[in-house]
Amino acid sequence: MDDLALTEEKTRSLAALARLHLEENEVQTFTRQLKQVLEHFEVLQEFSTLIPATGAPSEGMRLREDRSCDFPVNDAGQSRVLGAAPVISEGCFSVPQVISSGESE
Repeated sequence: MDDLALTEEKTRSLAALARLHLEENEVQTFTRQLKQVLEHFEVLQEFSTLIPATGAPSEGMRLREDRSCDFPVNDAGQSRVLGAAPVISEGCFSVPQVISSGESE
């Protein structure tokens, strides 16, 4: 982990990517906590996760029945689905842009 050591600067950078504002004491706390999480992952990497297959689906294996959804694909169904949306635009869910185009805003 030394080459990828977590620093307070990296914690600030991660917080900025997540659009979180951290106070200085929070930066220190989160840096310590994130280091502990990464140390746990290092321990987990020591274990083999390669296990033999325990079985394979057989020809006669029953699968769940395919069923259509509860919402019909028509104006009434669309209205029911969109009724739960906080913002609608042109008959679709409207969500904020989460990935920038790279151009300065």
